[in-house]
Amino acid sequence: MNIFGYGRGSTLKQVTTLLKQEEMCVAYYNFAFAMGKTTTPFGGFYVDAATSGSIPMFEREAGFEMLNLMKPGDLVVISEKDRAFRSCLDACNTLDLLLERKLCMHMLDCPFDLSTDTGRCFLQVFASFGELDRKNIGRRTSEAKQYRIKLELPVGGVAYVGWKIKGRREKATYAPDHDRRKMGEYIAMLRDDHSMSFIQITDHMKSQNIRNSNGRHWHRDIVRKTYYCCKAGWPKISSSRLADLKEIAASASRASQPRDLSNPASLACPS
Repeated sequence: MNIFGYGRGSTLKQVTTLLKQEEMCVAYYNFAFAMGKTTTPFGGFYVDAATSGSIPMFEREAGFEMLNLMKPGDLVVISEKDRAFRSCLDACNTLDLLLERKLCMHMLDCPFDLSTDTGRCFLQVFASFGELDRKNIGRRTSEAKQYRIKLELPVGGVAYVGWKIKGRREKATYAPDHDRRKMGEYIAMLRDDHSMSFIQITDHMKSQNIRNSNGRHWHRDIVRKTYYCCKAGWPKISSSRLADLKEIAASASRASQPRDLSNPASLACPS
């Protein structure tokens, strides 16, 4: 019997957890070798890094490669069941495939003999409760997010146009971004008073070496979103909802006095 190890990480940054998974699988192999359960060398540790658990195990790159190397009677060892599958249905399909190929699986966090009907039944129960727990976590997270949105509090660390985030985590709040708003008024002046298109405004700002807060040149889409956010009164809605911003801007009565178009100073960027 050959013993293979398998691990999975959700992101490329999960280096430590992958090393831990490998250590646990190798330790199991050393124990099995010492007990005389196998006499062959370790088949290797196969890793799918930056891979979602929603993808079936043997449709992942490393999982597929390992499956093609395994022969009837071989065993794959996994440190935790959620490294192999995330749902009860996925667990059943994976076990059915292993059974069809006369392969075995051992999960270190589920001490069941998956070669028996009883062991498979226990695993399905465990997988069902794990799936329910993940769905409950997702629901609670979504409810908390919607509640913070209702209170107009930051969510996800991304600020609306014309706003910046002060504080961290639960204490985070929005505060006006005066620099961005000043640039918004400048963009609105160029478009409304000087009838400049968004492309012309973008080119003008590049020629004047006017950059945004992160030091980069302004892009046409950013200029357009900043303009409509300014005209709408800097609402706390996503700039991706451009249609809503346009509607709010159109309905907002924002009286503006025309500037002297013959005066070049009227094109000066606010300091």
